[in-house]
Amino acid sequence: MSICHQHRDRYEQLAAELSGFENGEELMDFVLEHTAKELSARNDSAFEDDLNEEVVEERLQDLGYME
Repeated sequence: MSICHQHRDRYEQLAAELSGFENGEELMDFVLEHTAKELSARNDSAFEDDLNEEVVEERLQDLGYME
């Protein structure tokens, strides 16, 4: 996974402050996984495709959070 430098630094800082995360990438993976699960749980029946981590990553790329 490749995230923008600005966001990578922030995730590294947060991971250092939180117990249970070795680095920013591990924290970002955790956030992506749980965001995808929450979005999938809220998924309206009008949407046929299940949301997954790939979809979340693509959206974050569209928004400029990931490269």
